[in-house]
Amino acid sequence: MEIVATCRRLAKHSLMGTKRQDITPLPVRFWTVAKFPNYVIVYRAETTPLEVIAVLHGKRDLREALERRF
Repeated sequence: MEIVATCRRLAKHSLMGTKRQDITPLPVRFWTVAKFPNYVIVYRAETTPLEVIAVLHGKRDLREALERRF
């Protein structure tokens, strides 16, 4: 439920996340889930409704996980 609530907050304040050019040149932002700090939400801030690309465990190779999606 916390991940869904976080996604709803991001939909209202989509620029809260961070761009990570060191991980991907894609126009996505990253946000760590407060109650589950090992999880990262990757999303497109400019879309309406908010497009969540992935919810990933932080120990994964984020670059590789995102490359598989695009």
